[in-house]
Amino acid sequence: MTDFLGQARALLGEAHVLASDMAGHATDWRGQFTGVPLAVCRPADTLQVLRFGTTRDLVLGLEVVLPDVQVLNLLKALRKDNTGYDLKHLFIGAEGTLGVITAAVLKLFPAPRSRAVAFAAFQTPQQALELRGLLRGAMGDRFTAFELMSDASDGGEQASFDNAFQAAYAGVRPIVYGHLGDGNLHFNVSGPANMSAEHGLGQLKKHEMTLYKTPLEIDVMRRVKNALDPKQLMNPGKLLPN
Repeated sequence: MTDFLGQARALLGEAHVLASDMAGHATDWRGQFTGVPLAVCRPADTLQVLRFGTTRDLVLGLEVVLPDVQVLNLLKALRKDNTGYDLKHLFIGAEGTLGVITAAVLKLFPAPRSRAVAFAAFQTPQQALELRGLLRGAMGDRFTAFELMSDASDGGEQASFDNAFQAAYAGVRPIVYGHLGDGNLHFNVSGPANMSAEHGLGQLKKHEMTLYKTPLEIDVMRRVKNALDPKQLMNPGKLLPN
């Protein structure tokens, strides 16, 4: 990221520096870089969601090229605009199926002056959640991230989960870790499979959307897709189940 920000400064000047966890921030960027558009369309959040919010929270405006090649300019820096639909949210997380994001206005924060990291061990995930609540109440916005790592060698709930998992999938051991701060956990396995939906379900598991969304929700998504991209040009076959 440091090299990337250096290239951005060299090209755009010191007044236009991309937002990151490590350095200063910019309000506007253009399609010279693929990282930020990809982060917005997936969307990819940082570890510091507790402090700074998700990608949706950080994006104030977008510029999007629509399937009919019209440029939709939503590059506004307003924190609140109640005049009609908030169209930018159609494209955040749409994985390029509704249009191509070419520019964004991002919310800015001062870089932290210092930081501290601590490790703690718990018998159960519930204890970890309780500590998260205590820290958030005591520290407020100074509390930026809270990560969870499972230990397969422990007994209790982890052992019970492992046993149940192996009963269904012989020879496979689950390893759970991820971002307890925003509720996104990774369920990786030591066998021949791997699953994580933090950045979307992916192509192989897009049919599983029907397990988490109602038929009406999926139907509304299809209506939006067909309205903006009737010829199915944008990233065809992605995101929505067949």
